Amino acid sequence: MAKKQAESKIVPENEGKKQRENLSGLIGWFKAKKIRWIGGLLLFAVLIFLLFSILNGNSNANEEYQTAVVEQGDLIAIVGATGIVEARQTADLNWQTTGRVEHVYVQVNELVKEGEILADLADNTLPQSVILANLIW
Repeated sequence: MAKKQAESKIVPENEGKKQRENLSGLIGWFKAKKIRWIGGLLLFAVLIFLLFSILNGNSNANEEYQTAVVEQGDLIAIVGATGIVEARQTADLNWQTTGRVEHVYVQVNELVKEGEILADLADNTLPQSVILANLIW
């Protein structure tokens, strides 16, 4: 029976020299153009960020949740906003005179007919010309 000898891999001396030359060639390639150097740093920063994100992503699994007993009640919420508020339905009302409203004859959403009186103005707030015109009638 033949004995099997353990094979050992012998690395020639010039192999290590080649590796050093390859490394110095890579560094020289980066130094040749400034954009390669910046790109390499940017790539390194992105890799560090991704590694940090992955390692800290698991910390959320250990957080405790806040619980509460469910109960029925009124919900009160205050909402603040800025902007323009527009009604869904609008109507342009043009008055022939000015004055203070004394009495309103219709309710909200009530149907009205053409020519129906909707409101009266107080006599003491009407312009003088309107008061004189009413006296003549």
